[in-house]
Amino acid sequence: MNISKAITISMTVILISVLIAACATPTEAPSSQEGVDVQVDEITDTEIVEQIVQTRLYNQCDSSNPLAVQMQFSESVSEAKQSELALSGTVGGEVSLSAVAKAQLQMTVQQKFASIYTAENGYLMKFDFVVPAQKHQEFTLVWREVRREGVINYMENGESKSANYSYRVGLEFEASNTKDVGCPTPTPAPEGPPTAIPTETPIPIPDEGETSGGNNLSDACIYTGTWGVYSSDPEALGKISHSTDGCYNLGAIGIFPDKGGVLRVHDKNQKIRLTHGIYVPIENDSVIEFKVFVNSMYLVYPENPMYVSFAVAPANDPFTAKNSARFRLWLDTVGSDSIITFRLANVGDANGYRYQGQRYEFGRTYTIRFELTGNIMRVLINGNDIKESLKIPTDDKVFYIGYHLPVAAGIDVSIKDVMVDDILR
Repeated sequence: MNISKAITISMTVILISVLIAACATPTEAPSSQEGVDVQVDEITDTEIVEQIVQTRLYNQCDSSNPLAVQMQFSESVSEAKQSELALSGTVGGEVSLSAVAKAQLQMTVQQKFASIYTAENGYLMKFDFVVPAQKHQEFTLVWREVRREGVINYMENGESKSANYSYRVGLEFEASNTKDVGCPTPTPAPEGPPTAIPTETPIPIPDEGETSGGNNLSDACIYTGTWGVYSSDPEALGKISHSTDGCYNLGAIGIFPDKGGVLRVHDKNQKIRLTHGIYVPIENDSVIEFKVFVNSMYLVYPENPMYVSFAVAPANDPFTAKNSARFRLWLDTVGSDSIITFRLANVGDANGYRYQGQRYEFGRTYTIRFELTGNIMRVLINGNDIKESLKIPTDDKVFYIGYHLPVAAGIDVSIKDVMVDDILR
């Protein structure tokens, strides 16, 4: 299986040539509370090396479309053994630590191992891969975690005490593995007199020129025979299902058609950053048109933007950013001054740029039209050519609709009348 691995590492590697001595010099306590005085006498330590294993199963046995999946690891992942530093007091049994003692011991441990501490909040690695249609596969990531554990002996107001500690000083990727679990083989019918076996009525696929047929967005259906699905959240992917008439249930990733046939993008208050999307194959020279209306988009932390993407991407990597041409509704401001801008990007441009001629106005529906010819795409907003020709992939393509949501942000966007070459999708 071909696995496309995209790794984003935000790490600080602190290079200090000499490790601070194993026995720490008695350290003055920080500003005491109610006369509490804490001095550290000695730290003992032992290195512990463990593995963190992430395993996910993806069952595509009954699907006719490949499934794009992203597995990721960060310090907040639930499989991590514990937080960076854990302390517990021991005086004739486990007791709680005073606030002053806890602060002093934390500082001492962090100073002792500063030279080999390599991970900080923001460490993130991502693995993107595609599960083929009619396959049942298991994907495993293995991480190596190094900890220092031991005992801190200290004096608190003249009384000898000790505390156990466990401190993570290293975290690194070790290996990945993919294997086929295998789809079940149909059980042959027992021998005997021939019987009539009922057959299911096939779900009709719209012919060229048809604009309806019960299996497009206007019929409140994200049809499994038309659309593929992408999510950065393995747990959400595991909740995806489809009805007997071949319509996806994508409520778990916040993308779904309402009863009026409007495609809703709706999510908020997540505790992790998420990227979800759907995509449909298109021809090399196509015309794509859709209407978009923003009910709300908001950020809590302005460090990370949020956006809705409408992209022309390569079919073999439908969720790529850098290798796609993109039109985005982009928000990177907080509060009453928040504005949603239009942002464009060519193939090969990871960041894109703001379109200066216009921005989104709340309460207004915008009709967006992509006209693909050769290796370029013209973009029209409400019938006006914005005079920006974007470079697009030249191989087989898909049209991707998706969104990126940072921590605690919220989005509610309506999309309707999605048409590819005059056919409703």
